[in-house]
Amino acid sequence: TFRNLNIGDNCFLGNAVLLDLSAPITLGDHVTLSERVMILTHLNVGYKDHPLQKYFPPRCNPVTIERGTFIGAASLILDGIIIGPKTFIGACSLVNTPIPAHSLAAGNPCKVLRKLT
Repeated sequence: TFRNLNIGDNCFLGNAVLLDLSAPITLGDHVTLSERVMILTHLNVGYKDHPLQKYFPPRCNPVTIERGTFIGAASLILDGIIIGPKTFIGACSLVNTPIPAHSLAAGNPCKVLRKLT
């Protein structure tokens, strides 16, 4: 089911976009997800007796991408992230912290390069 997916008006999802709907994903109006963008809403290393569970306990958090934002090709957005409105995320970025509104951000990890005025 798609009960955890909220898509605004005039959004574009490119080829091979992956949306992990374990928690809600919200795309505001006029959001573009370029080819091969992945949005992950959870982390679970495996079964409950997996030896890494004590270091990486399961987590599940929503992702929000606000109005008028562009996400470049092959970018990865991790759980719990909010990307502010009118923000440009460069291709192949790893978004692991929130990104404020009106920003140009890119990299691995993704960092704000400048404000868009």
